[in-house]
Amino acid sequence: MSQTLEYIDVIVPLSVDGIYQYAIEKSEGIQIGQRVIVQFGIKKLYTAVVVNITNEKSEGFKIKKVVSVLDKESILETRHIKFWMWLSKYYLANIGDVMSAALPNSLKLASETRLKINDFISSKLDAQEQEVINAINQKPNISIKQLKEILSFSNYFSIINKLIDKEIISVHEFINKKYSEKLISQVILNKIDGKLSLTSKQNELYEFLKLNKDHTVLSDLIKKSNISRAVFKSLEKKKVIGIKKVSISRITPFLHQTKPIHKLSNEQSVAYKSIKQNFREKDVCLLHGVTSSGKTEIYIKLIEKEIQKGKQVLYLLPEIALTIQIVRRLQKHFGDKVGVFHSNLNNSERVEVWKSISSNCSVLLGVRSSIFLPFRNLGLIIIDEEHDSSYKQQQPSPRYHARDAAIYLASLYNAKVLLGSATPAIESYYNAMQGKFGFVELLKRYSDIKLPKVEAVDLKKGFLKKEMTGFFSKKLIDEISIQLELNKQIILFQNKRGYSKVLSCDSCGLAVSCKYCSVSLTFHKSFNQLKCHYCGYVESLENNCKSCNSNSFTRKGFGTEHIVESLQEIFPDHKISRMDHDTTRRKNAYEEIILDFQQSNIDILVGTQMIAKGFDFDNVSLVGIIDADSMLNYPDFRSHERAFQLLSQVSGRAGRKEKQGKVVLQTYNPDHEILDYVKKHSFNKFYNLQISERKTFNYPPFSKLLIVRFRHTDHYVLDKVTNIFSTFLRDSFNDRVLGPEYPVISKVKNYFMKNIMLKIEVNKSFAEAKNIVSLLLSHMKSNKLLEGCVVQIDVDPN
Repeated sequence: MSQTLEYIDVIVPLSVDGIYQYAIEKSEGIQIGQRVIVQFGIKKLYTAVVVNITNEKSEGFKIKKVVSVLDKESILETRHIKFWMWLSKYYLANIGDVMSAALPNSLKLASETRLKINDFISSKLDAQEQEVINAINQKPNISIKQLKEILSFSNYFSIINKLIDKEIISVHEFINKKYSEKLISQVILNKIDGKLSLTSKQNELYEFLKLNKDHTVLSDLIKKSNISRAVFKSLEKKKVIGIKKVSISRITPFLHQTKPIHKLSNEQSVAYKSIKQNFREKDVCLLHGVTSSGKTEIYIKLIEKEIQKGKQVLYLLPEIALTIQIVRRLQKHFGDKVGVFHSNLNNSERVEVWKSISSNCSVLLGVRSSIFLPFRNLGLIIIDEEHDSSYKQQQPSPRYHARDAAIYLASLYNAKVLLGSATPAIESYYNAMQGKFGFVELLKRYSDIKLPKVEAVDLKKGFLKKEMTGFFSKKLIDEISIQLELNKQIILFQNKRGYSKVLSCDSCGLAVSCKYCSVSLTFHKSFNQLKCHYCGYVESLENNCKSCNSNSFTRKGFGTEHIVESLQEIFPDHKISRMDHDTTRRKNAYEEIILDFQQSNIDILVGTQMIAKGFDFDNVSLVGIIDADSMLNYPDFRSHERAFQLLSQVSGRAGRKEKQGKVVLQTYNPDHEILDYVKKHSFNKFYNLQISERKTFNYPPFSKLLIVRFRHTDHYVLDKVTNIFSTFLRDSFNDRVLGPEYPVISKVKNYFMKNIMLKIEVNKSFAEAKNIVSLLLSHMKSNKLLEGCVVQIDVDPN
């Protein structure tokens, strides 16, 4: 019998490490990259991906047979699986976690436990047992999750087990197919015999259909004709029309005429030729172009050349919001060849994008997870705003950086990578200066428009002179008034959402805090709620202090919601809107806000960092930065880099067309050197300062970092475990170990957190260091020294 079998190694989409072996009939003709259904654990069924085929059986344990094969042919190439393996190894992530991140949910079928009633001789049941039986009778093949929602008691597991022991009910695994084609009803007009008798309504519909032969979708025809579905059905019975179900794509087609690509300016042409020259010698090139210098037009020209060669292009962006504006620019030139992939797509839409990659999609525009799509012929990866921290995955594992992972991905296809930014990451700029990357600069704005004039306003003086109106300086209010008179638009930036950051009691000073995290709750006036932005905990606003029963509270700090309310009082005749996490939760909300602003339906747009990145608004003449200081004082070696990047990027939204824009930057510290570099648009001076400090204190790019994060509900246990682990680490790494220490937010979702950082010089083996960390953690786990701690490893933390 074994001669008819072969053995396959598979990955399962669970947080487990390692490859698992199953047996399959040779007649199945299995291939690497196909999906199969396997039993994993006790009776649970999962989708697995085949990564190896062998005739050699692994010894030491029983090999189960594959339940079924899902695909007729491979959905993944060997290089896609190699990419998964690299991510797992480099970022110390379980390969199952990589698979979970890579495949859309609808391609990861998993079974759920269903219950059914057996044929049994009537026996005496207690009230709870009878309730379970009644529920299953009402809904045969009910899942345990569904049963839980119906039952009136909480100890349902023990009751189910009793009924299983009595052989009254049994369990089986049911696989739910998560993806289905989108179907529409299509109307086909048949040739009819002139003698056929029709009612007046039927005849009216028939004449309507003859005049509207180009329209075939039933729902559209019902709406347009204002004739009921019943009349359509009656014509179908008389065979005047046919109605059939037709599969259609969920991806919205581009229905307009494409336009030729714009001719590049002299500066853009020089930069374009220089990039092409760099690509002859280097696989990665950094394009450092100031805001509004026309980097996107260069990207479009490069994309055109790749399409002409029959290659695919991956265009990465850090935010969903950015894809909305840029996809229109790409579709204008490339039409239906452009695909879009981001987290706002539903599962079925993701599957369709996944499938389109191997057929008609030449350009894929997407966020960081797009690196997992199964490209067939990738020629170029463009990483726009490459400095952005959104490219780093934080939760869940794998905690990859899309920029770095994309560079490895490109190497598997012999493709090129273009990094673009007005404010490159320190590490990227350093790599370019050292000759590891190619380097091209574009230091003039398109049409020679000057970079915006940035003016810092001293808030201390403003309050002393009593010139402040709420959070707004006199200078900012005056500038807003002038620009509104000129029918120009304004962007105001505040990197905090909500109404106020802290609500504190006037009597005892107690700040209202989260039950589960070590942070204060943010007040959201529109919901009249206090919310935690870390765990999502919500509580209603109470009239009295829980500590002293006082009914007097002070709101400290301010967010976008409060700013909009204040602006509406100052400028009541103007349309003011905000763009933050609260206003963009609904699908298509991003698009609606951006379109409204582009069409000048909004005069002032208030927003968090999502408005700072790469948007191109023609009519914005003024940017106001409400509170620059909050970004400068965070205890992290990257805080000044992030502050410079964010402030420079949001400043760059002003004056992109016609004339120089203005930026009003409110601060209590106008002489801060980072703000001075922002005012003078001095990236090179900022870089020189940062690289000098990084070298002195041995931070990236002069070292590689790894953080081991421990979490536990008991901080005494946490202290004990982290002290043991740091001692083990110091035996191998000495003073390269920093910590253990509590982060600024030391408790989230009832878990206390403590971090240990490892800093390895670039001339040492980072791979060996990671291996030692893994071995030490395995040793502690096997010797039960972790005491229930949750451990996370973050390689190259951002």
